[in-house]
Amino acid sequence: MSIYVEKAYSEGQKAGEVEIKALRRDAIKKLQEWGWVEEEEVIDPTWIDVAYTWSRPDSRWIERALNSFDAYNVFPIWRYGRWVFQGIADSIRDGLTTEAALKRGRDRGRKG
Repeated sequence: MSIYVEKAYSEGQKAGEVEIKALRRDAIKKLQEWGWVEEEEVIDPTWIDVAYTWSRPDSRWIERALNSFDAYNVFPIWRYGRWVFQGIADSIRDGLTTEAALKRGRDRGRKG
C-alpha cells in the first residue's frame, strides 16, 4: 500500500530539513494512530515549487487546451491530464469512466 501526504505553503515559503523531518514524523504518527499503517517502509519527501494545478487569474489556456483534444480523440484524465487537483479516488473514477466510454464506442462500432 502507498499513501500520499501533501503539505502546501504560501508563495515563497519552503520547509527546511528540520521541518520536513517533523512533518514526516507527525504524519506517520497520525497514520499509525488511525490504524492505517503499522510501520513505514519507504518515505520519500519531494518538493514541487509550482504545482501542476497552477493557473493565472483570468487565463483560459487550460480550457482551450482541453477543448482542442476532442479533435484528436485524446481523453485527458486524472489530475495531470486535466490540470486539476484531485485525490486518488477521483483519478480511479476518471479511468473507469473513460474505459467504459471507450468500450461503449467500440461496441457501437461493431453493431453498425
